[in-house]
Amino acid sequence: MFETASIPEEKLRSLLPKGIKSVLGERVSLSGILWLINTHGGTSVFIPGNPSHSSTRFTGLSTADIHQLCEVAGGTSLEIPSGERIKKYLFAKRVEKMRGDGVSEREVAITLGISQRSVRRILNRLATNKQQA
Repeated sequence: MFETASIPEEKLRSLLPKGIKSVLGERVSLSGILWLINTHGGTSVFIPGNPSHSSTRFTGLSTADIHQLCEVAGGTSLEIPSGERIKKYLFAKRVEKMRGDGVSEREVAITLGISQRSVRRILNRLATNKQQA
């Protein structure tokens, strides 16, 4: 799943795709929405109308989230977005944290399977965004 412990909930919610925000909004927990994106992102998922029929399909959701999901979208297919914006943001934060922990650019690149240039590009983009904020 996504590593989100150090990121404020408001920031994560702002990165969620508009479609999922408008359908699920505040009714399903942020961790539930992130689980849906991580598990079913980029696909259409049928949401049963009865929560008891959902328990095996949505094992990563809390009982309350399953009930809310069935209430909001029960009996329909729900398009779960891939969540590319949030994935890119979390990946960039992981790069930033590794560099902040003293890991060299080379080791970050090897660990994450990207080039050193990509590491520098991500860090430069984060620095630019912080200056503009």
